[in-house]
Amino acid sequence: FVVIGIAADDLFVFMDAWRQSEFIDKEIINSTQKRLAYTVRRASRAMAVTSSTTAAAFSANYLSPIMPIRSASLFGTIVIPMNYFLVVVIFSPAVIFYEKNIKTLPTLRSVSKIFIKDDVQAASTQYRGVFGKIEKYFEETWTQLIFNLRYYVFGVTSLWLIFAFYHAIKIGPLTEPEKFLNEDHRFEAGNLAI
Repeated sequence: FVVIGIAADDLFVFMDAWRQSEFIDKEIINSTQKRLAYTVRRASRAMAVTSSTTAAAFSANYLSPIMPIRSASLFGTIVIPMNYFLVVVIFSPAVIFYEKNIKTLPTLRSVSKIFIKDDVQAASTQYRGVFGKIEKYFEETWTQLIFNLRYYVFGVTSLWLIFAFYHAIKIGPLTEPEKFLNEDHRFEAGNLAI
């Protein structure tokens, strides 16, 4: 399921970059080849970061002496980069095929009007190249808020890390079996009173 989730995330990133390429420049809009080049350049960097960190996390478990963990680690370390490669190589022509052959079908256009309201379509054509509400919020409001509260954020994060580190060093292996019931409970071994 991890691989399916990462693949879905990669597809979302790729499609988002493809849709953004429509609003970048007039030269790019009219050329499918330039749009695809922009999309692959933009999406492949973001996908490479997430895929490489996930593959590195899987490979770290290869040192485990437990064979199933080692096998899963090797499998994940191989599958995640292959997933990245397949998304970049196979999904690119699939998007072009969709744009040229499927998107223009009359039935698909009528179905898409049901799910995409006319005011959203009008707004996207009216404000080409302008950020949406979410992008504006994170670029202006959120960034300014975090900048203004940076010392508090740093202090709270530092206190939390100290607290977590203090409790992490106290963790140790179990020295006796877990006791789920009290010693005087009737189902405890030796006290089976029926």
